[in-house]
Amino acid sequence: MTYVIVHALAPIFIIMLLGFWAGKAKMVDNKNVSLLNIFVMDFALPATLFSATVQTPWTGILAQSPLILVLTLAMWITYAAIYFLATNRL
Repeated sequence: MTYVIVHALAPIFIIMLLGFWAGKAKMVDNKNVSLLNIFVMDFALPATLFSATVQTPWTGILAQSPLILVLTLAMWITYAAIYFLATNRL
């Protein structure tokens, strides 16, 4: 599973490093950097992660089921605790 994540994220980080280098070399002005950041973080990164997830065989996903269960429970417990603290003022 780590291989899948690294394989999906590597192109994004390489492009980010190339963009950083282009900015330092004054090849790109800072006027449109926020638009590029929005594109990368809102579109390119999720699409790449989705593509990598879809290409992962089910055996690889099922092998990570304990991790998925622990992360899901941790998120639910955290959400429930914050909800309880927000709705029940002590």
